[in-house]
Amino acid sequence: MNSESAKQRFQEANRLFKNRQYEKALELLQQLNREFPNTENIMYAAALSLEKLGSIDEAKYLCHSMIRNFESVRAQELLNHLEVAPRVTYHSFCKLIGQTGSSFGSLLVNTKKRPMSLTKRRANDDQ
Repeated sequence: MNSESAKQRFQEANRLFKNRQYEKALELLQQLNREFPNTENIMYAAALSLEKLGSIDEAKYLCHSMIRNFESVRAQELLNHLEVAPRVTYHSFCKLIGQTGSSFGSLLVNTKKRPMSLTKRRANDDQ
């Protein structure tokens, strides 16, 4: 699979995720992961899909892998959420703190961009 084909599949997974077809999105992400193993964006999107499907332990496992392999801030934030409030979806959590969590399409645009940490967000809210 070439990079253009992979990008199209990732966008299709994003569309499925937005349409709440989490199982189908996860299937595409798993195919991408087989072709491009240990890719942070694919792993993070899969963790979000797993969280939506209620597979909290699997989502946590992916978060731990991303933290270990990439020192991923967003994976740490998702893991913190999964450990503290597993009954509230990450999407709802993002809405609550004012971040977008409705899709993972922005992962294609800028992989360096990191969401504001909860500590920084709280500091801004206190002002």
